[in-house]
Amino acid sequence: MLNTLIRYKLFEKKWLPPLVAILLITSVVVLWSILNNQRITTYQEQLKNHVAIDKSLMNSDILTRISVIERMVDRWEKRGGVPKEEFLADAENFLHDYPGFQALEWADPNYIIRWVSPLEGNEAVVNLNLAFEERRRLTLENARLKKTPTISPPIKLVQGGMGFLIYFPMFVDDKFDGFILAVLQFEAWVNHVSHLNEHMHLDEDLHLDHSFDMVHLDIFFDGELVFASTQEKMENSEPWEQEEVINLDDRRIVLRIAPTEHFFHVASNPLPEIAAFGASLLSIFLFSFVILLNKTQKIAREAEAANIAKSSFLSTMSHEIRTPLNGILGITQLLRKTSLDEEQSEQVEIILQSGETLLSILNDVLDMSRIESGQFELEDQSFELASFIQNIAEPFKSLAEEKNIALDIRCDFGKPIYIVGDPVRLRQILWNLISNAIKFTDSGYVRLSVDMEGLNTTSSPPMRRIKFCVSDSGKGIAQERLNSIFTPFTQEDSSITRKYGGTGLGLSIVNKLVNLMGGTIDVNSKEGLGSSFDIYINFKLATEVSIPSEVSLTAANDGDIDLKEGTILIAEDNTINAMIVKSFIRGAGYKSEHCENGLLAVKSVQRNPYALVLMDIHMPEMNGIEATKEIRKQYSKDELPIIALTAEAFQERHLEFLNAGMNDVLTKPVSEAKLVECIHQFLDKTNSTSQPSPTEKTPTELNDHNDQNLRLLAEQIGEKQVLVLLREAESTIEEKSNLLATAVENFDAHEVAEIAHSIKGIALSLHAETLVQTLVKIEHSCEDQSILPNLLQEYNDHKITTLEWWKSKQNGF
Repeated sequence: MLNTLIRYKLFEKKWLPPLVAILLITSVVVLWSILNNQRITTYQEQLKNHVAIDKSLMNSDILTRISVIERMVDRWEKRGGVPKEEFLADAENFLHDYPGFQALEWADPNYIIRWVSPLEGNEAVVNLNLAFEERRRLTLENARLKKTPTISPPIKLVQGGMGFLIYFPMFVDDKFDGFILAVLQFEAWVNHVSHLNEHMHLDEDLHLDHSFDMVHLDIFFDGELVFASTQEKMENSEPWEQEEVINLDDRRIVLRIAPTEHFFHVASNPLPEIAAFGASLLSIFLFSFVILLNKTQKIAREAEAANIAKSSFLSTMSHEIRTPLNGILGITQLLRKTSLDEEQSEQVEIILQSGETLLSILNDVLDMSRIESGQFELEDQSFELASFIQNIAEPFKSLAEEKNIALDIRCDFGKPIYIVGDPVRLRQILWNLISNAIKFTDSGYVRLSVDMEGLNTTSSPPMRRIKFCVSDSGKGIAQERLNSIFTPFTQEDSSITRKYGGTGLGLSIVNKLVNLMGGTIDVNSKEGLGSSFDIYINFKLATEVSIPSEVSLTAANDGDIDLKEGTILIAEDNTINAMIVKSFIRGAGYKSEHCENGLLAVKSVQRNPYALVLMDIHMPEMNGIEATKEIRKQYSKDELPIIALTAEAFQERHLEFLNAGMNDVLTKPVSEAKLVECIHQFLDKTNSTSQPSPTEKTPTELNDHNDQNLRLLAEQIGEKQVLVLLREAESTIEEKSNLLATAVENFDAHEVAEIAHSIKGIALSLHAETLVQTLVKIEHSCEDQSILPNLLQEYNDHKITTLEWWKSKQNGF
């Protein structure tokens, strides 16, 4: 900057000194203005803190009072009613401990007050019919129907002053037995809260002494002023006023404070004047900094605008490409099921592969965009590493055999290793590397090895460093290219694109995903000898793993379908997409109806019962989001699942769909397998008549052990894996059974329920149905000391037979 001034001879200009003087004065004024605004902001923050503390104290205090009365009501309900002497004694103690309440009253089921504590000063309310006034009667009815405490509108109390009532309905053996009424007077309550503030020294957080003397407090209850403190607020205090809201039941309490004249005397701060004087010596540098800052902000705004434009373009591109692509892939999948000769079958496969390749490229571009914009989020799921690796390698075996190269998988750990991470993105990393290795290897081998590098037991949960190595004997990478292979849209040389295809995004996405997981990736390669990619990632060790149930995706032929109960509504304006989805649904054994827009979907739901709705997003008349919101006014998520079918692939849009009331989101083009799996997920859960859960079956429907389901589980995840799970389940159940017996002996209801629930999860996963039923009984009866010992004996009997059944499977399924 100095060289620039010298080069242009600015120091020789006559106008430079007055310009510098103007800049100095301007800088000082600007700085003083900023600091003065900061001082004003500080005052406002102090007032905000004050009203926030008031709200916190009042909200905590009233909730504590309600909780105490609820416990009294609960005790009286369990004892079969409210004894008058006990009520009066408890009420006296409560009123002593919680000042601000003017009285506790009991009204009989006819809403007539019978008992009052204290009686003195409250004689007029004895035998008072609370239902004499319509608004109060409606509040009472509402409390009785909801079976929860309900707060009345503000009223003028018989005892004097403004206040409100809290109605606590009582039910003995599910029969209404009257109300407990708590009468709260605002002024007494606020005085009590003020005392709490002084006792807890919360005003120290405001950096003010006697903070309640510095402000004027108004309290509005449902819009009506019910309390005003005695301190006079300053004139023209409206710009300084701060509010907080306490929501109690359906009532709204607004706390509004305004400063007094004394507030600014105590809180005065001369810092702006002092700082402005000192800053005059540095104003030139401040001016230069402001100019630089403005330029930086301009660059940031331009970059942000460019990023928004790019995201908008990608979102539009994704939608516009996925919509026709959904039709191409869907029709191709349906065409593949028809009678075709060999040449036609090959042509159909070419169309399908080309469409899937285009979809893969589109997904790569979108993944890279999300990663670069910081919108990419990883998930945490528990999974078993060895079976995960084997499942990854399975699709590549045929590709390796076609090229006559060996696919070597090395991941034998001796025992199951369960880790927590994002299996989808880890699969994406390894698939990309294995796919590249097979693509660029013409002879020899491709190897995936997984090794345990180190264990960190000091973290909670423990962390395991795992090395994934993908190596090959392929063409290798030139040394001068190694530093650029992770750059987006870059390949080893231009001939690769012509020979092998691809966008050059794969390794870039791999590198960024590894970094997001907190890992590192190293590459070693020699041209003509092969390459090795080493990935190091720290994973949390899982403490408990659940086995997901597999969904059968077998579709019957069109002429041989046993249609299931329930009809699925398809809201889709694209006729081709609708036809594809209808065919998929028909293949899964369900009936369907189609409408062309969201408005027709809403009307159809109002007229006809549906088991599930498949909802497109972009439709004429009414879009999918608006239609979902309308449907949710009539049906909850459990009553009528709604699944979004959308060409929009961005996660933030998916969250918008879910927040609108949709149960799940499927991105177009939708495969038949994913659509059927999603439908099964919701309809199997809601259709209790066709798919009852073990806890819903009657004893005559239950077998002691479900051999068929256990055999199916073995087919899905492997007999070896199931045998490992059975052995682990046996030791875990034995350990937890001892804890369960101890909890029953100590009559610890909470512990009994927790342990029974934990064992039930294991038994349910491994199809010990009668054991599950017994554990459900124990969960539901955890507080009944009279039958728990008998249920424990029943559990032990079923446990023995279950463990013997599991042991018998060691000889095969």
